[in-house]
Amino acid sequence: MNNDQLQQWEKRVILTKYIYGQLIKQDSISIIKKEFSESFLDIDAQFVEVLEYCFDHKDEIIKILSSKISDQWTFDRLNLVDQAILLETYSEYQVLKTDKNILIDQAIITSKKYSDADSYQFINAVLDKVL
Repeated sequence: MNNDQLQQWEKRVILTKYIYGQLIKQDSISIIKKEFSESFLDIDAQFVEVLEYCFDHKDEIIKILSSKISDQWTFDRLNLVDQAILLETYSEYQVLKTDKNILIDQAIITSKKYSDADSYQFINAVLDKVL
């Protein structure tokens, strides 16, 4: 992974962690946007757009992701880290049109680092179907 990709991955992780925190706190969309833009001044404006898309379309994204999750699971049964990874990745794909393979690879890396041991396989399968 070259330095530029690492920086992009770090930005994705920052965004994923923020989404994770908001899944716990459940602030209003206006508070989420204001807090994020004030807290992360050094992050690209494009990633602010990803965050806005994520929370403006959260219910729609969850519905799309849920349609690709097995019949035995629902989105709300996933741990919050996995939910945040899926929401960030899908939102970035829609807003920035980042290559599917890059997003899936980096979502897997994030999952291996921050989620349960086998979550990366699930993340990979869902994103491969939905992106």
